[in-house]
Formats: sequence, C-alpha cells, structure tokens
Amino acid sequence: MDPKRVPLFGRFYDDLGALLPQHREEQYQAFWDAHRHLYHYIHTLVLIKGPSVGKLDDPVKGALLGKVRLSFLEGNTGADAVVTQAIGAGGEGLYEKLWRAYNPHREVAFMRNDGFQLPPAFNGLDPAAPHPPD
Repeated sequence: MDPKRVPLFGRFYDDLGALLPQHREEQYQAFWDAHRHLYHYIHTLVLIKGPSVGKLDDPVKGALLGKVRLSFLEGNTGADAVVTQAIGAGGEGLYEKLWRAYNPHREVAFMRNDGFQLPPAFNGLDPAAPHPPD
C-alpha cells in the first residue's frame, strides 16, 4: 500500500480497497453530487442519438439503462429518486442506488469516448449526429 495514502485510505477503505460500510452512503453521496448533472445529459444523448436504444420498448430500456428522476429538473425540492432500477444497479442506500443507476451511462460514455466497440444495443450512438426529427 502507498504510504502517502494510508492515513486517508484506511479511514474510508478496508485492506482490500472496499468502502467501509459506515462510510459507503457518504461516499456515494459525494460521487452522485459530483456527477448528477451529467446523468440527464448522457441519458438523453443515449436515447435520442442512439438509434438502436431508441427502438427498444420502455421496459427493455428501463432494464438496460434504468431511470432516475432528478429533483431540480422537475422544479421541486424533493430528493432525487430511482424510478426504474437497471439490471445489476441495486444498492442499500439512496445514494448508492442513484450512483449505480448512473453506471451504465458512465460506461457507455467511456467506451464511446475511448474508441472501444460499443455493445450492440448502443451501435450507431453518435453524439455529434444531427438531432433526428420527431
């Protein structure tokens, strides 16, 4: 273990590098707070500019991407909430569920940006493409 990181690392993580249970929700909240503004943007891009994803039925889209309601977009002061939980995006606390709901979006953005082959459901995803007519 890097000796420069030990004091802070040991405070939040166990010896294997997993978040300690008493700090998980706090850390997930920090992760979510830093990334929540990107959730709506990437979710919208994937649905509008991803021709394959746009053709899927709503239950399949929900299973693939999940859906989060962001409180600031609806103008209320309530908390963000997971409306549809994607496959494999479960968690114990609210912020862990929100962070895990963002995971597929982050992964698609990462793969697309770094030039990796996209899964078949995301073929043709091109953020620079003109917006399709409604």
